[in-house]
Amino acid sequence: MKAVLFCVAIISMLASCRKEDSLKDKDGVVISQPPIWATATTDDDQRANNFLVETKVTNNNNLLISSKKNGKNLIRNLNIENGTTIWDWNEYLPKSKVSIRSFDKTDNRLTFFDYHYVYQVDINTGKTIISRDQYETFFELNSVGDKIFTDYPYNKDGAFIDGGYVAVVDKKTLNIVDKFRPKYDTTGTIPFDDGGYAFTAYGVPFEKNGDILVAVKSNDPANQRGMVGNQWLGLYNYSKKQWIYERQSIQKQSTWGAGLIYLSNDKVFTYSVGWVACHDLMTGQQLWKTVGSNGGGYLFAGLLIANGKVYANNDSGQLACFEISSGRKLWDIRSSGSSTELSYLNGVVYFVGGGDGKLHAIDAETGDYLWKIVSPDLSKNKSAVFSGLCAVIAGKGSEKGKVVVLNGLNAYCYEAIR
Repeated sequence: MKAVLFCVAIISMLASCRKEDSLKDKDGVVISQPPIWATATTDDDQRANNFLVETKVTNNNNLLISSKKNGKNLIRNLNIENGTTIWDWNEYLPKSKVSIRSFDKTDNRLTFFDYHYVYQVDINTGKTIISRDQYETFFELNSVGDKIFTDYPYNKDGAFIDGGYVAVVDKKTLNIVDKFRPKYDTTGTIPFDDGGYAFTAYGVPFEKNGDILVAVKSNDPANQRGMVGNQWLGLYNYSKKQWIYERQSIQKQSTWGAGLIYLSNDKVFTYSVGWVACHDLMTGQQLWKTVGSNGGGYLFAGLLIANGKVYANNDSGQLACFEISSGRKLWDIRSSGSSTELSYLNGVVYFVGGGDGKLHAIDAETGDYLWKIVSPDLSKNKSAVFSGLCAVIAGKGSEKGKVVVLNGLNAYCYEAIR
């Protein structure tokens, strides 16, 4: 770890710029706008890897981003107000390819996993607390209390035969302290080495009536090559060590598996190619399932549950808004194809388009486009499109929020629309 306290990067303070400086296209959509600040994310003319941090990780007034220094990709902690560097971290282990998509932040401890490498960093100082090859394989982290619940598809020898568990991990030591497993149907399934898929499960915990409950998504092994087995929803009372229900169907065996599950107001939401679905959290009963615009998949961007609605951006280039109670489509518009995760702030949905590398902002009620901001550095490097991260930070009091995006050369911070 190379701590850099308030390193002076190439920072442009442009907060005094007027709205008249924004440029709009023929439809009135903003395509260029002066940032509040801009700071270099590389110390040479080669772009940094923008995918070390793919989700918003904040601490007080700071934000984690991807960066590069002395030829090495690293995680940088920035001051949100002015873009100055607090610390840099690059102590990832050999063969580890760190990418923070899922994490736990408790007190000063930031925990993230990379395949079977586990890390814990002091988010205030950038000092490594834990760094080790743990052999087990973790992907998604969800926590409650002093425990992290995550998937555990392999055993320490890399075999699937002892996998398919939800692992319970102690937040301080990152050791597995418990695990539980849903039922699986392995009838006629193909061994993994012969082209099939293993059984997997992961859980999202929450507290209800003094108990820790865990919503669990699992899938059976497939019985055809290139397929994902039947996928199921379950609800486990971890406190009482008993299932409330198991094996409520999410999807039959298919080429594409279902994505993550999201919990909101006693409902479970999930998605795949061509559909978004909603289940009752306490019974597992499917309440609605809808076909997305053009049948595209939602596997890259996932879902955004906000404003009493479900927003989903599919790979075919359509952003759709569904009524949360019925699944009725309220609107859909042409967007970018794949994208970063969607973010919501004060009636606006933000994301960076994977198909066009622009910063998008859309009115959450009407679906009207507000921004399609183009990266300012394309004249320097045609590959310097926005990618990897779209971090939306709420403002303090009556202040507007901020939107931070990266293009591999610089990080740009824009004032949010509202």
